[in-house]
Amino acid sequence: MSLSNHPYHFVSIETEFYQINQPVLDCLYYAVIYQIYAVWDCIDHTWFWDAPILIQTSTGTLSVHVKSECYLAIGFNDIALSEKPQWFDSSQANEINGLDWAEDLEWRIYPPASSIFYHTIQDILFHPQTKTNGVCLELVCQSGKRLLVSDAGDSLSISIL
Repeated sequence: MSLSNHPYHFVSIETEFYQINQPVLDCLYYAVIYQIYAVWDCIDHTWFWDAPILIQTSTGTLSVHVKSECYLAIGFNDIALSEKPQWFDSSQANEINGLDWAEDLEWRIYPPASSIFYHTIQDILFHPQTKTNGVCLELVCQSGKRLLVSDAGDSLSISIL
């Protein structure tokens, strides 16, 4: 399966986010954040922010994905770090006329997020899109640190506050 057609359930409304994802959220309260992984493009030597990120915790791995600045989706233990990430699979490449796509992607620990590693999640907040900001998932830690995963124009942005 490719990351571009992963069966996420995207939402843009706060109440719908909590209703759909409550079982996942229940697994994350008081979990420790171990690592954050993003997709690295080995050809361009850049982070591939169109793909989801993975947050490895003491209870499992949370995947977070965004689209169209107003939609966010999460999954839990749905993407394996041991599998090489693939944006387009071979059948998709054949379906897109004129696609000249070469990819060599891999999961890598995202070093700029290391200041949140080994912090315990206390709360999980969904922030819908506003006039100035894309949709955002915020993990609030007991230490007061916050991890924000937001849509920065159809691509992910990770911030630690």
